[in-house]
Amino acid sequence: MIYEIVLKVEKKVAGKFAKWLPEHIKQVLESPGFKLARVARPQSETESDHLKWVVQYDIASKEYFESYLNERAPQMRAQAEQEFGNALIATRCVYDPVQVIEKSIPKSDLLMSDFPKVYCPFIRQTFKVDSNQWKKLGQKLQLRNPEVYLAVNRINPGFEWVFEDKDTFAVEKLHGTNVKILLENGKVLAIQNRKNIIDPLLIAKGQNFILEGILNSAAKGVVPMDGEYAGEVIGPKLQGNPYKLETHEWYPFDLSITNLRYRSFDEHDRNYQNWSAWFKDHLYSRLFTKRASKKGSDEKVFAEGVIFYNLKRKSESKTWMAKLRRDMFPWYYEGIDIQNFDPAGRDKIENQEQFD
Repeated sequence: MIYEIVLKVEKKVAGKFAKWLPEHIKQVLESPGFKLARVARPQSETESDHLKWVVQYDIASKEYFESYLNERAPQMRAQAEQEFGNALIATRCVYDPVQVIEKSIPKSDLLMSDFPKVYCPFIRQTFKVDSNQWKKLGQKLQLRNPEVYLAVNRINPGFEWVFEDKDTFAVEKLHGTNVKILLENGKVLAIQNRKNIIDPLLIAKGQNFILEGILNSAAKGVVPMDGEYAGEVIGPKLQGNPYKLETHEWYPFDLSITNLRYRSFDEHDRNYQNWSAWFKDHLYSRLFTKRASKKGSDEKVFAEGVIFYNLKRKSESKTWMAKLRRDMFPWYYEGIDIQNFDPAGRDKIENQEQFD
């Protein structure tokens, strides 16, 4: 869809407005589902006391636009009001595409980039565990070897922003499988599960639950019309189905940022001890809780972990994502003795494995 804003500005503040507008648009484009903006001015103007700008935003879907109206639009409009007051007049209109003229796309253009590696904000180290206990519980805890790979209370160099930057926030990490889709005019051109290309026409074999997830999400209106998008397929055949879903669905990461954010994240100090306690006893799935609440249930399930985001750093082309899971803490492995575990990591600094 297209969101158009016609802006008329009094000439006395036009110079200031021309400098202000690009930065304002960049802030709007940080909103999930906003793909690009076009800025135009008429070649000639008839009004003597105003100058006109036209801004058009391409937005992936109606749901993304509604999220923007509820979450960010009041703040964006307040900024404009504060800067220019009555000297700025804005009229807005929303358009739906009526006709699309398709072009052929070379197959080489259908290849998508792999998912970026997301690292832990703490240094992680490997610790041996009791081999007899591992034989009994290792399969249940998904331990291939008698060892665990844990976060210790040492900040991973380069990830200080997770702890110090006020623009960092925490979002539920969904537990399924990563899937990217490439679309043009609502048509799926390519599907990619990590580095594996999935043929959407090959239904006799393969991972049909991924196709099912995309189609189910399309029916809900959360699949965009154009562009390359990443998300998580969740459901009965994935990770033990922690969300107790009856069918599969594809959940866009952009939508997670809007809908699955932990609002109380800034109410507590950001440190190893606090997050360990939070993850152990209180890190509930926002996705599951929201859906259970709509059915009148107060049932809860634990989230797998969180993704830390910083959209300001993203706009500056800096590292802007990090991850932390419940299975990165020692208490997760109940019933297994972890040998020589030191939460500060002092005894194993020479063997630390920090970038994972």
